[in-house]
Amino acid sequence: MTDSKLVSLLKTFSKSEFKNFEKFVSSPYFSKGRDLMPLFKALKIYYPQFSSEKFSVKNIYESIFPGKNYGDTKSNSLMKTLISELYKMCIDFLAYSSFKEDEKRKSFYVLDQIRRRKHYIEFEKEYEKIINDTNKGGITDFIERYFLYSVYKNYSLDRDQFNDSFEYTLATDENIVAAALMMSFMIEDVKNTSDAYNIPMRYNLMNNLLENLNTENLLEEMKINSDRFYPYVLIFYMIYKMNKHKDNTEYYYELKKLVAENKNLFGREDNFLLSNIMLTYVNVKLFPNEEYCFLYEYMLENNIYKKTESDDFHIILFRNIVVVFSALEEYEKLENFIQKYSSELHIEHRDNMYNFSFAHLNFIKGNFEKALEYTGKINYDIFIFKLDARILLMKIYYELSYFEQAYSLIDSITHFLRYTNEFSDIFKNHYNNFIKNFHRLLKLKTSGVSDSDSINILEMKIKKEKQTGNILWLQKKIDEMKL
Repeated sequence: MTDSKLVSLLKTFSKSEFKNFEKFVSSPYFSKGRDLMPLFKALKIYYPQFSSEKFSVKNIYESIFPGKNYGDTKSNSLMKTLISELYKMCIDFLAYSSFKEDEKRKSFYVLDQIRRRKHYIEFEKEYEKIINDTNKGGITDFIERYFLYSVYKNYSLDRDQFNDSFEYTLATDENIVAAALMMSFMIEDVKNTSDAYNIPMRYNLMNNLLENLNTENLLEEMKINSDRFYPYVLIFYMIYKMNKHKDNTEYYYELKKLVAENKNLFGREDNFLLSNIMLTYVNVKLFPNEEYCFLYEYMLENNIYKKTESDDFHIILFRNIVVVFSALEEYEKLENFIQKYSSELHIEHRDNMYNFSFAHLNFIKGNFEKALEYTGKINYDIFIFKLDARILLMKIYYELSYFEQAYSLIDSITHFLRYTNEFSDIFKNHYNNFIKNFHRLLKLKTSGVSDSDSINILEMKIKKEKQTGNILWLQKKIDEMKL
């Protein structure tokens, strides 16, 4: 029973979802076959873990049918049927819940039904209200507008308003073409995934389109005609150029400028997407930390660090901001960031990230003992802390002259990186470069040799390695040796 697909699905339900599912099962409108409430109530006792020793098909059956014994073919068949039907209701409930939450798609169906019933006055009122709420742009928005305009096109035909029908036919088609163009320009992102996972890239229509399309002429015509889709298509074309010609950073800077100038044309989710596209490029090209800092501050200032208000602050993005502010020794920015946004982390990660963040804050303030205390409170089981916290610990040991512990930690991390599958080769190389340079720094520090030649050789080796996360700290330690 514990391995059934019904139980596996019910385990994923939140408390509110489970409560709403109970209402769904009990509703005569949704429950049109067998009465599944007795089975639901029997299962409800074991929610959410469904792990009790008493949790078995036999006990469930005998609680639903008091006085009857489970075990014969008939009882077994009946339970299979009930469980199967309740599972189907789970699927229907999830579909209904998704539809209920999708206001845009719901609006389309509502409008179309009002039109079909010839309630034209109500249609116009509802349409006006909906269309005024869809003033932002983006791939998803244009697709949604395609459906809304198609309803208005049909409404115009119903009313014999042929001029309006013609205009909305054009508008409908324009929206889907704009969305298709923008989506096609994202093909280079798909190629990046193909390269990262060594998946062969097959023929596809998007590639074919772009290789045979004179995009420069298209954009020029759009600009001349003040095409309202021009800034959207231009931005996504710049994404395409940036990813296709990765070594030419001019496309990145042009994209950054265009996104900032046109941010009000996009909704929150699209601005979030555009920021993350730029962050990915900056990460691939190993830009200096100052560029990361600019993008993070831009996301925070414009409230686009999350897709929606109800989302949690993603733990990886939070970690990245802490690390970059720390690397740049931005004390006030880091402290304000921790205090303002920690509460938006998922509760499961909140304490860990709080300790991780304050370890970094105290480290850049020079409170190394305090930083050491906070690192001791970090749960290393979460994968992003397995390396980050240890790297910080290495630096704390260096600052506190705990050289024996530092050497021991180097061996531990090197061994971990050699055998772990949790990190990509790019990440492993990044961390291995730092460990190698840290080891050189530590050997020079503990050897007592401080002649300028040895220091300069170390400095050249460090600059040769293109790792970003801790290069400022390494350079700072070298500069201290020069004094």
